[in-house]
Amino acid sequence: MGIFAITIFALCLVSTTVAVTPEEILQAAEAISVDLLQHFKELTAKYAGQDILDVAFPILPPLPDPVFFNDSTTVIPPDSNLGQIVYGTIDNRNTNITGFSQLFNELRIAPAPDNEFILTLTIKSPYTRLAGEHDANLTLVSIPAPVLSHGDFSLTLTNVFIQLNVTAKVLLKNSLLIRNASLDLSIENIHAYTTETLIDGEAINWDEFNEGIDELFPQLWEKIKANLDPALVVAFNAIMKTCKLTDIIKGDFKCLEGEDPPEILRF
Repeated sequence: MGIFAITIFALCLVSTTVAVTPEEILQAAEAISVDLLQHFKELTAKYAGQDILDVAFPILPPLPDPVFFNDSTTVIPPDSNLGQIVYGTIDNRNTNITGFSQLFNELRIAPAPDNEFILTLTIKSPYTRLAGEHDANLTLVSIPAPVLSHGDFSLTLTNVFIQLNVTAKVLLKNSLLIRNASLDLSIENIHAYTTETLIDGEAINWDEFNEGIDELFPQLWEKIKANLDPALVVAFNAIMKTCKLTDIIKGDFKCLEGEDPPEILRF
């Protein structure tokens, strides 16, 4: 059940992937930054004259609920990072996420020794549901075996807790140096469903999967976290070598144009 559940959980995540180009990602980031910039201006006015190294505030403006995605086709090449696990093609239609209206988010900035500071981003969601329609033609590398999936799909998460802790230092050259990062994730209940998913011709029993994934996920996350935390430090510092701190605060992401993304962001 362990390997089986890990594999199918990965497929659930893969099936929600939206194929976008780096240029589209930059356009989306700049569009979002307009709302964020206004949000930050309001926060600046609110905390004017206060010690910014001892505050906590919501970092995200109110989000739409539900959120709808454009229909897309995702191609996972065999020679990509993700392709070492699973490769093939996925078509997504009528994909949407509900639950953002109940989202809690908070960024806390606290002082630390040696002129450093700690950023703690906390996100909590009592209910999040990703749903839509799909057709997938994939190959699992580890077995190997063909995976055919079609029809409706959904992934429902209950009581999600995400916390990112970053220790950083502002440098004189208008940049940040990230000392360490730690990402924690817990999910009380995971419920996945597709109309039909066949692995090597055998249908997945989603009731069996959903019974086992809640117990398995913490073990899976610990293995991911061991490699993810140090990779986040490398990725953050790689971005800060290219972008100035003031550019990011202003919502100007042109500094990332033409740059290869850090290894952790390559799929």
